[in-house]
Amino acid sequence: MSFSMWIILFLILGNNISRIACSLKLVKGQNACSGRVEVLYNGQWGTVCDDDWDLSDAEVVCREMGCGDVIEAKTGAYFGQGSGSVWMTDVNCVGNEFTLSSCESRKWGVDDCDHSKDAGVICQLTSIFRLVDGREICSGRVEVLYNGTWGTVCHDSWDWNDATVVCAELGCGDIKETKFGAFFGQGSGPVWLSDLQCSNNEYSLRNCKSRRWGQNSCGHEKDAGVVCNRKTKLVNGNNACSGRVEVYHQWSWGTVCDNGWDATDAAVVCREMGCGDVIEAKTGAYFGQGSGNIWMSDVNCAGDESTLSSCESRKWGVDDCDHSKDAGVICQSLIRLVNGISPCSGRVEVLHDDEWGTVCDDNWDWNDATVACREMDCGGVKETKSGAFFGQGTGRVWLNNLQCYSSESTLTNCQSSGWGQNTCGHEKDAGVVCHTTTKVVDGFSSCSGRVEVVRNGVWGTVCDNGWDLSDAEVVCRELGCGDVIEANTGAYFGQGSGSVWMTDVNCVGDESTLSSCESRKWGGFDCNPSKDAGVICQSHIRLVNGSNPCSGRVEVLYNGQWGTVCDDGWDLSDAAVACREMGCGDVIEAKSGAYFGQGTGQVWLSDLQCYNSEFTLKSCTSSGWGKKSCGHEKDAGVACRPNIQLEDGFNACSGRVEVFHQWSWGTVCDDGWDLSDAEVVCREMGCGDVIEAKTGAYFGQGSTIVWMADVNCVGNESTLSSCESHKWRVNDCDHSKDTGAICQSLVRLVNGSNACSGRVEVFYDGQWGTVCDDGWDLSDAKIVCREMGCGDVLDKKTGAYFGQGSGPVWMSDLQCVNTESTLRNCKSSGWGQNSCGHEKDAGVLCQPKTKLVNGINSCSGRVEVLHNGQWGTVCDDGWDLSDAEVVCREVGCGDVIAIRTGAYFGQGSEKIWMADASCIGNESTLSSCESRKWGVDDCDHSKDAGVICQSLIRLVNSSDFCSGRVEVRYNGKWGTVCDNDWDVSDAAVACREMGCGDVVEAKIGAYFGQGSGPVWMSNLQCSNTESTLSDCQSSGWGTGSCGHVKDAGVICKHPVRLVNGSDSCSGRVEVLRSGIWGTVCDNGWDLVDAALVCRNLGCGRVLEAKTGAYFGQGSGSIWMTNVMCVENESLFMSCPFDSSTLSCGHEKDAGVICGYVQVHLRIKVKVAPGVDPNNTTIKYKLLKEIGRKVSTDGISPLRWKTQSNGKVFQKRN
Repeated sequence: MSFSMWIILFLILGNNISRIACSLKLVKGQNACSGRVEVLYNGQWGTVCDDDWDLSDAEVVCREMGCGDVIEAKTGAYFGQGSGSVWMTDVNCVGNEFTLSSCESRKWGVDDCDHSKDAGVICQLTSIFRLVDGREICSGRVEVLYNGTWGTVCHDSWDWNDATVVCAELGCGDIKETKFGAFFGQGSGPVWLSDLQCSNNEYSLRNCKSRRWGQNSCGHEKDAGVVCNRKTKLVNGNNACSGRVEVYHQWSWGTVCDNGWDATDAAVVCREMGCGDVIEAKTGAYFGQGSGNIWMSDVNCAGDESTLSSCESRKWGVDDCDHSKDAGVICQSLIRLVNGISPCSGRVEVLHDDEWGTVCDDNWDWNDATVACREMDCGGVKETKSGAFFGQGTGRVWLNNLQCYSSESTLTNCQSSGWGQNTCGHEKDAGVVCHTTTKVVDGFSSCSGRVEVVRNGVWGTVCDNGWDLSDAEVVCRELGCGDVIEANTGAYFGQGSGSVWMTDVNCVGDESTLSSCESRKWGGFDCNPSKDAGVICQSHIRLVNGSNPCSGRVEVLYNGQWGTVCDDGWDLSDAAVACREMGCGDVIEAKSGAYFGQGTGQVWLSDLQCYNSEFTLKSCTSSGWGKKSCGHEKDAGVACRPNIQLEDGFNACSGRVEVFHQWSWGTVCDDGWDLSDAEVVCREMGCGDVIEAKTGAYFGQGSTIVWMADVNCVGNESTLSSCESHKWRVNDCDHSKDTGAICQSLVRLVNGSNACSGRVEVFYDGQWGTVCDDGWDLSDAKIVCREMGCGDVLDKKTGAYFGQGSGPVWMSDLQCVNTESTLRNCKSSGWGQNSCGHEKDAGVLCQPKTKLVNGINSCSGRVEVLHNGQWGTVCDDGWDLSDAEVVCREVGCGDVIAIRTGAYFGQGSEKIWMADASCIGNESTLSSCESRKWGVDDCDHSKDAGVICQSLIRLVNSSDFCSGRVEVRYNGKWGTVCDNDWDVSDAAVACREMGCGDVVEAKIGAYFGQGSGPVWMSNLQCSNTESTLSDCQSSGWGTGSCGHVKDAGVICKHPVRLVNGSDSCSGRVEVLRSGIWGTVCDNGWDLVDAALVCRNLGCGRVLEAKTGAYFGQGSGSIWMTNVMCVENESLFMSCPFDSSTLSCGHEKDAGVICGYVQVHLRIKVKVAPGVDPNNTTIKYKLLKEIGRKVSTDGISPLRWKTQSNGKVFQKRN
């Protein structure tokens, strides 16, 4: 029955290659002809028990599998224990059977045997398949033997499933890649197979469906190929051809014991890996200890074997050896990089036929370069190079038109035009810049820092045991830096994290990479990160004549001589590389035209073409060293962002010191912090001399990490990070000890109305000078506001708006792009390079960082300060006239009139930013006063501080507070405003500044009388968004030719109104605050309060103070309660009140009736005959008597009412 079944199967699959077993398989063997025996029954695979298992039984298995003669019958689960059923036992084959199932046995379910006795077999691998012209035995063109002739396989329908079966049958690992189009070269002879359709569960290509033998029209240009994973690999080496030897068995990798390990064994590994000749056989876990199983020991290769596993040895589990004896090998690599700045950059050269040659740059791309970097055991590709960037090679041009997919392990596995099949010359030699496997971290440039090496994609540090200048010298060379300056120990550049990969490094000094030095490596030793090694190498770049260490003229070192860079083609991408190489932050601007002055010596580089991915300028494409006729008038420069910043100060040159590390900002602990340390900060920031070193979180506490402590600068360092310190994470210091610095600012605003407005002046070469208004715009002005520590820009001023300065005009034609931190980082015509006069001095109006809220005008109110983009209040603890004086000066008002405490101007919301302010009185900003700031927890808004300052505007010559001639105060003197261009928008700003309501009318022609003194302002152009007239565009202070006949005036609405009354002088009292009308609560509401409302509204005397929403309930806010006016108060809005209205609703809205009350009394008199009551004397006496009988308010007099006939008394009939 079974025999006829196989005949039918063969007939149905007549186009298959040969008969092969479908109910038998070999599992976990080295190839398709070895492994644990498993049989299929009832749709389920099961094993065979090894009871009586012998060579006769195994011979039948080999025959059924289509393999060669039996080599060995294996017992005791040699190939690992199976799972599921044990289908057969006591097998007793004669030896000539065709199938195992036809042998005599107990089968289809065995109860007295377990998987520890699973049977196995090793048969001779007589495959009719081979891989040709690959780099190693597991890659190449697929060839098949038929009728005694080898032929190829057509790539029609050739896919992953087909290639997988080939890899498995040949005893290789999993498939890496399918290859098409005669990738491994064209074969010869017949094309035997085409249109293969494997399903990936076959154990031989012979099981796959295909066309008949030779039945296709394919040519050899369509020969199929495959790249399989090998079952031997090299781990932790310096490149793809060196490392610890590991072999694959039973689905896991294991090492090889070095017992008996020699150059002959290593030669087999080199051949199997597709590498060159063996250089050295390594023992004693030279490349680090492996883990898991030790699969082989006592290896004894003859030397001509194709694979290590085919050598005589003890294998597949060694108990008497440990990983300290793992074997390794160093083979000759088939690739090298020549003439680069490090071992991981250079011209690509490959070894073929024992001769080194180059690679043509035709189609050379990122994928090709990625494979080269991987084969060199470098990091990822940084940049591809073409056009013999690293110089022209010699000898053959071996490869051209490479088409890698970036997944190949070697360049020789990539598609190409074939070895030497090209017409390329060496002027097209390809090159590459790869990431190195060694890097320096947390240094102050790209050539200094903690040394880290990569293993298995993970970076780790190097222990400083034995670390010396010879070791550091190798690092400097590997990084492409200059000579070694210093070998650093004791985690000088901060402690790393993760593994410590190397220790006891012992370099001779001439090695190309640190990993090739003798050492104990890849972990497992007793060293901690406090001993991380570091290095300082000579950098090949410097910035000269800049305002800080991260700006200046770019100079590079070549052939031992410093020279400049020509600005031809110099752009932001080039500048970004310079910033990165200097260890600075992002690029701010690329400078040209010898912006930082002309250098001397050679102009080394020109026509740079960086892509912003390079780490050094010398890695960028250029015209070559000294190959251009540039003069120093074209020296390139750069402004980079420093890795230090001052936060929460009152300008760009003061604040909490923060440093940038590992992509985040952190603070500096004040332990040992002094003027020498602060001096370095001021220099690094590009500010002036140090004024003061601040401790105890003077500028507020930072957040996140404390990066540095115990800073000990000499004072001449260029950066804080280069000072001796305990750095890169401090655990024994908190943010209450954050350091700060106050440095001399290099910009100031002069003659403005407040600290954030005025003529712009900059400090250069020890002298203050102005800025010309040529090209002066809002982007430029915005930088000044930022540098001054002010808020957003309100307006830019030109034409010496704030008066003419003196001294040099330092800057002109500024072109800021709004990313600069200081004005000096903006593009300009150069220092003093202009013909401007002081009549063109530029100025700016910035928003102050202090404001007054809920006051009666722009110079009174609750004090609020801006921090981190959010406004908050000031606690009144210790609040006094000195503090208020600073506020008045900062907001541009006059002298302080009074301080207010206890939330006099209402309670604020959100944060309370400051408390315990202690100003001397001469500070320019409140935030620069000593205080507890940027978050106060022990004060609430019932203690919000306020101030009343002298206003810089007044309305004159009107009985009404909110109307009159407009006068402004400048330079301590009151003057008027000319009515040229005076309109409603200008008048609206005046109303707002006065604390009045909307504008009613703008008045001209000295409507309210002529003033005296200067006419301060003219040609005002307000946009109705300004808070003060001085913020509006105008012709400048006192620059007009107006006379007082043109004095401007305004009529504004009152900030108080009466609603729902019978006339304009009675109703519910409503007040205007912050542009919103609200009511007044009747708590404490009396005739004194109501009288002031009547007086302010011009409604005469109060007749009655009304409570309980007499005139109906209002809506919206209740602005005031507990109003406490006194009789001599001039303005209702200036009366003390409580803004806390939580216990008051609109049912308590206050009201008032103003005016004169008229009471009509009708009296009847009896007179004697002949007496006329209309007699004047009689009327007088009567009125006097009535006055004694009728009580009045003492204000309105009694008087007679005359009737239409002219008489008071009318005679009744």
